[in-house]
Amino acid sequence: MPRALTPFTAITWVFATLLVVAGAHKVAAPDATTAALQGARLPSDHWLVRVLGAAEVAVGLAVVVVGGTVPSAIMAVMYAGFAGFVARQAGRGEDCGCFGSQPAPATRLHVGVNAIAAVAAAAAAVAPGPSLPAAFGAAPLTGALTIGLLALAVAGVRLLLTALPSLAATTARLLEEGRA
Repeated sequence: MPRALTPFTAITWVFATLLVVAGAHKVAAPDATTAALQGARLPSDHWLVRVLGAAEVAVGLAVVVVGGTVPSAIMAVMYAGFAGFVARQAGRGEDCGCFGSQPAPATRLHVGVNAIAAVAAAAAAVAPGPSLPAAFGAAPLTGALTIGLLALAVAGVRLLLTALPSLAATTARLLEEGRA
């Protein structure tokens, strides 16, 4: 009997897919993450960043394709670590290096999103839902719609973490220049 969808299933799929996207960026373009790690005085070789990125891709895919307690628990630990790292970077006003060459300023919002991802993944580890293929294998049209909505949600979260902070900084700068 397949596992039932839980309230955390969809949100976990979103953050798992975001993990795949971020990991792929680190594998393809490790420079920004390497620089962020160097700035934090952490191990920062390109090969290490690529290994981290590959691990993110593997865990994200495992959560979506396989599902279950172990992949979700690993993802929860990863996102908790990311929240800590981004909090440290935000305190220093630096980029997090999350999406390779695309700037992702470390902000409190970013810390919060990572914390939400960690909590959702932990909840999914406690009460695991099905994998995406298991949930919609018998309903391909519903599965295709779900994948489309998943892609939109991931794009939205990514914009929240990358474009929104840049827009806020630009707006603040323009308002400040207007007051001067």
